[in-house]
Amino acid sequence: MAGTHRRIRRSDAMALAGRAAADHGGPLTNDQLRSLWLHRAVAAHVATDPLGTLRQAGENVQRLLSRDPDGARWLRQWLGIIDRGPEAVMRALTSTGPLARELRQNSPWLSLLTPSERQKVLHAFSSAPKRGVRLR
Repeated sequence: MAGTHRRIRRSDAMALAGRAAADHGGPLTNDQLRSLWLHRAVAAHVATDPLGTLRQAGENVQRLLSRDPDGARWLRQWLGIIDRGPEAVMRALTSTGPLARELRQNSPWLSLLTPSERQKVLHAFSSAPKRGVRLR
């Protein structure tokens, strides 16, 4: 104790943070983080046009299911999430949990972004400060 403050060793704080990250699938890889940024942009579409966006994504899932049996397991999970409505969809699109990471690898959503939107997100992602860099 230092006055009314508790002091802990930095190594203990880092171990605790690492354990919390491991409980949620560990730190995101650069590819997973880029995918998360793109899917956050899709979540904005869901927020502004839920019915149209969910309908279009459902159509994308059906089209992909007819062509890609390898991703069928994930695509069927997307259908279930779409059926639960926009809140469930936005949670899955923006979650950092292990299941959401896997779902984003078989995504029916990114075709909903215009090429311009996609480029803007990718540019913002590539020019954003990387982890561990503090903004002043």
